[in-house]
Order: sequence, then C-alpha cells, then structure tokens
Amino acid sequence: MEKNREKLTEEEKIKELEKELKNYKDAYLRKNAEFNTFVTRKNEELEREKKTVLEKFLIKLLEIKDDFELSLQHTENSENFKKGVEIIVSKLNDLVINEGIEELPVEGEFNPEIHNGVAIGENYDLQNNHIIQFFTKGYKFNNKVIIPAKVMVNKIQQNINIEGEDSNE
Repeated sequence: MEKNREKLTEEEKIKELEKELKNYKDAYLRKNAEFNTFVTRKNEELEREKKTVLEKFLIKLLEIKDDFELSLQHTENSENFKKGVEIIVSKLNDLVINEGIEELPVEGEFNPEIHNGVAIGENYDLQNNHIIQFFTKGYKFNNKVIIPAKVMVNKIQQNINIEGEDSNE
C-alpha cells in the first residue's frame, strides 16, 4: 500500500509539472503573439510616417513644378522669364536647406570622398590635385554624401628631358 501512495505521489507530481509546463507554454505563446502584434503595428506606423513625410516633401516639390510650368508660359519676355526662374531656384534652395541637405565645397583640394573627378586640366596658378572648375554641385544628407560634386582636377604634367631631369625647374 505504501508503494501505491509513493506511486500516486509521483503521478501527482508529474501531473502538476505537466500542468505547470502547459501554463508556461500558454504564457509563452501569448507573449509571442503580443510581440508579433506589436512589431506589426510598429512597422505599419513607420510606413505611415514615411508616407506622410514623403507626401509633405512632394507637395513642396509639386508647388515648385507648378512654378516652372507657369514660368514657361512667359518665355516671350526674357526678363520676366529670368525673374521667374530665379524665384524657382530660390524656392528649391530653401526646400533642400529645410530638408537638411547641405552643398559640398567645390573649391580647394580634390577630395575623392566628396568629389567625382570627371576631367583633368592644367593650371600653373594652382597646385596639383586642386579643383579648377566644377560641373555640378555635390550634396550631403545626414552627414552622408548623396551626390558627389563633379569637378575638373588640376594635374600639371612634368616634362622630363632625355637625361631624366625635370625641365620645368
């Protein structure tokens, strides 16, 4: 009879442990489902936020597009056309500055991290590896170069005579 009591006690312990395991499994599954719902909701919020920010930016850009179209209607009067284009450029400059976009420097020494050397020139008034001219401006956003400036870089050719001496000295 004592063996039965021990056995019964062991069976009760097993049932109790099985019940406890089931409770932990249920709690885990509930928490996992809650977490997945949270992640889904946050992703949806992030997408809505992205769309809202993009929409605000596009509205500003479309206003400038409308200004361009209006300006094109006045091409017969070159002075008014020029003023219109200047206003549009000013609005675009304001837009990019307000969005946190910064222009990159296009003078001084060539820096391959922010400049794209698209041409080589020779100017004895400047040092080697300095920018002679820029073709397009470069821009950075959030401290990241998004468009490198396209520039002409100064490279002075050294003339070498037959004896191997520099003839520019």
